[in-house]
Amino acid sequence: ERTLKRKVNEAFMAMLIELHYGKNEILEAYLNEVNLGQNGNYSINGYGLAAQFYFGLPLRELNIAQHAFLVGLVQGPSLYNPWRNPEAAQKRRDLVLNNMLVMGYLTQAQYEREVARPLHVIQKPTIGPARFPDYLDVVRRQLRSEYQENDLTHNGIRIFTALDPLAQSNVEKSFKASVQRLENSNRRLNNLQGAVMVARPENGELVAVVGSSQDFTGFNRALDAKRQVGSLLKPVIYLTALESGRYHWASPIEDSSISIVSEGKTWTPKNYAGHEYGVVPMARALAQSYNLSAVRLGQEFGVATFNNHLKRFGVTSNIPAYPSVFLGAVEMSPLEVLGIYANFASGGVKYPTRAIRQVVDSQGRSLPRFGLDMQQSIKPDAAYVLNYGLQQVMRTGTGRAAY
Repeated sequence: ERTLKRKVNEAFMAMLIELHYGKNEILEAYLNEVNLGQNGNYSINGYGLAAQFYFGLPLRELNIAQHAFLVGLVQGPSLYNPWRNPEAAQKRRDLVLNNMLVMGYLTQAQYEREVARPLHVIQKPTIGPARFPDYLDVVRRQLRSEYQENDLTHNGIRIFTALDPLAQSNVEKSFKASVQRLENSNRRLNNLQGAVMVARPENGELVAVVGSSQDFTGFNRALDAKRQVGSLLKPVIYLTALESGRYHWASPIEDSSISIVSEGKTWTPKNYAGHEYGVVPMARALAQSYNLSAVRLGQEFGVATFNNHLKRFGVTSNIPAYPSVFLGAVEMSPLEVLGIYANFASGGVKYPTRAIRQVVDSQGRSLPRFGLDMQQSIKPDAAYVLNYGLQQVMRTGTGRAAY
């Protein structure tokens, strides 16, 4: 928008930046972020990436003429695209070289040598979308949250991740095949989206991430998409019952109609099939995902106890204090759901979900990080018994179709 309001806002922001950063820091940030081209849907940002994109070389190996070409691109990366408009691109580069000569940065001999060079860009750009952009997005975010920013600005740092390329490739193929199958089965379904996260239960290492059924756009559903989680929270209710010592998997529990008044409103949940199942073993109630059994059991121990469990398992989303939360009336990201189930799979130990194993500096020294505390979240015996019930879900219950 060409408005006075925008200009005043930009001037104010510029003054704030000047207060907090030196001119070299501002210029460095600009050089690392400025747009210098486009490869399909993939934006070429920063001079380091542009050097690889146009010349297939790191920035430090470019000659003066190549540097001048990249500088000239800032005015219009599309206008001076060397593959579409080679004459305009060379003319623009030569103008930059002439300015360097006039300002004393080049001698006449240097200028004549550099201006005589051809553009010499590579025939086919090699830089495109990262192979696993969803996973790398997690890595970037964890770098910002777990490491000090000034440690990451040094040259020569190396980042070691927990990515398993084979698992990642297989997960991507399986996910896309599942989406395609669902869309083919119902013509009304199109542009379906979803997310997948796979972690090692013994240490919380993230081995694969899929955040979309399409090309990466910056919105990573594995981290950013929050949806109502439904029955995924029922195991927390049954864990509370097992930990109380008053219940085991063979305990009879009631699956019958119930109405709960909360904040002046009456809530009457229903089973998925619409009818009640009477008195059933607790293992069956979980395996078949009976809503009424779960709500009755949850009410016995209270919403506060249920919510405290979720926080203990690492949930950071706002958890409502009304009973429908027993049936998953709360929005969470896939990462948070993974974090809950990781407590079960690890045998009761809460590990932080991490994509980064280690970051080392140019001397091979490991950089300090924070946020990696592990703790016992469930007693081992209770976790073992809970996992038996979860296995029945997959063997004989609502999850058996997965096999």
